[in-house]
Amino acid sequence: MEFYEKVAMVGGVTVAALHTRVVILAAFFVVFTLGLSSHLVFQHLSTYNGPSEQRWLIGIIFMIPVYSIASFVSLWAPEISIECNILGNCYEAFALYSFSRYLIACLGEEDMAVQKLEKQDSVGPHQPLVGDHSGYHMVYHPVPFSWFLEPWQLGRQFYDAVKFGIVQYMILKTVCVWLSLVLEQFELYGEGEFDWYKGYPYITLVLNFSQLWALYCLVQLYHVIKKELQAINPLAKFLTFKAVVFVTWWQGVIIAFIFSSGLALRWFSRKEVFRGHVQRGLQDLLICIEMAIAAVVHVFVYPATPYVQEFNIMGIVAKTMAEEDLEGTVARVKESFHDVVFGGGEHVVQDVKITMSQAVKPMETGIHKIKESCHDRIESWGGHLKETVTMEDTYAVNDESGASGTTVVKEIEATETIEHDNERDQPTESHVTTTTEVSFIPESDPVEVANSALPHDERSVLLKSTSHRVEHH
Repeated sequence: MEFYEKVAMVGGVTVAALHTRVVILAAFFVVFTLGLSSHLVFQHLSTYNGPSEQRWLIGIIFMIPVYSIASFVSLWAPEISIECNILGNCYEAFALYSFSRYLIACLGEEDMAVQKLEKQDSVGPHQPLVGDHSGYHMVYHPVPFSWFLEPWQLGRQFYDAVKFGIVQYMILKTVCVWLSLVLEQFELYGEGEFDWYKGYPYITLVLNFSQLWALYCLVQLYHVIKKELQAINPLAKFLTFKAVVFVTWWQGVIIAFIFSSGLALRWFSRKEVFRGHVQRGLQDLLICIEMAIAAVVHVFVYPATPYVQEFNIMGIVAKTMAEEDLEGTVARVKESFHDVVFGGGEHVVQDVKITMSQAVKPMETGIHKIKESCHDRIESWGGHLKETVTMEDTYAVNDESGASGTTVVKEIEATETIEHDNERDQPTESHVTTTTEVSFIPESDPVEVANSALPHDERSVLLKSTSHRVEHH
């Protein structure tokens, strides 16, 4: 409020008074949103009969109150709007992940989903999404993705590609949000400013591509499995979720562009001070209103009624929820909430680890190729490699399981010599690597015992490796 008291008038109304009216209006929508969303979440927790699906449904439903609260606090206290955006943006990425996990859970979890994907053989009536190629059913990409992406084979390859595309957004979104907070502390972020000396345009660009890729993967997943999920009305769920995530994000980008280009500043005085607050305030107010509408839609799109168990007693339908006493209901809600938090958290951690390993693996492959390239270049420059077994010991072994055989311990010294052009008076370099290997040869395999001097055995274990470089002048 202190900021708004410094700015005099907007349209004949003091800015402080205008801000108060806007906050009161937003508060009305927030209370309405929290009431509907809380009631829907409680229904799912108290009828928690499909945990594999409902834990992710609750994660999706929570996106609405999280967005609403974060936007309202940002509108009420603009000085902490960055912190509020961190909460909303991080949860948005998790909600997208939750939606994909919900679809997979409806197919019977990962293994069952992969099996159903492998059996998928449908072909679209117009431009086919799924086709047959060399005996395998493939997913072909539309332009422009087809320019740089090979078709995905339905099954494990398709599932891993989709999961990677969705989880990468969750990781990048979280990293970029915290990076924006750090940049803001040094006044280098410039929220809503398309200034190339600020961090906002670069982070926005990265997140746009990341979100586009995640939504594309989600669309591909939906198109492939929509026939399998007709019972849950997947189209309504998909459009509702996509509208909340996609519309709010691009709405913020468009508002930022309008204010950054100066189109909206003609109505306000003290532009250099007022611009950022009005821009964020407008976005926050719109989100508060939109989340109230989304909360109403969620009641019909993500209901808890499919998970209410019913049975007939003398022709009368009785619901198990109505028969439980208050204490039983509270205990059930606590157990359900515990499963949502910890059960869902285990899946998140596991998928993040898998995605990180998939991202690191190409880097390791690239480093290995670089090493091979360097080795080939060394040989082309006149270098040569020589391996010598400097020590070899043989031991008889009898372990507790009854297996017997021979253990061979070898110390191999590899010398790589590089001879430079003598006209430049460069020294000759020798790179010496000492490797210790242990090989176990079963007694029942005399052929392998006879060939135990071979340096590379399938059961060899690398104990240690040391290296040093020597220059000869």
